[in-house]
Amino acid sequence: SGPAWRSLVHPADIDRLRATLEATLRGDQDGLELEFRVRHRSDRWVWLLSRARVVERAATGRALRLVGTHLDTTAGRRAEAALQ
Repeated sequence: SGPAWRSLVHPADIDRLRATLEATLRGDQDGLELEFRVRHRSDRWVWLLSRARVVERAATGRALRLVGTHLDTTAGRRAEAALQ
C-alpha cells in the first residue's frame, strides 16, 4: 500500500517515482529531481517537478528527513508539445 498520494500518481510514472524515492531514502543518492503526472482534483492529469534533498539521515544511512518542493510544469509541457 503506502501513502495515499501514491494512488494519485499516473500508472506509467509510479514505478520510476518509487525507484527514485527509494534510492534517495536508502542513501544511494543525496536528493531527487523528477517530473511525473498526478491526478488533479478536477480529474485531469498535471505534471509536477519534484525536487528534494535529504537533510537528516540515521546512522544506518536511511533518510529521516527530506526538504523539497513541487512545481506544476503542465503549462510548460503543453507549450513544448505545441512547438513540436
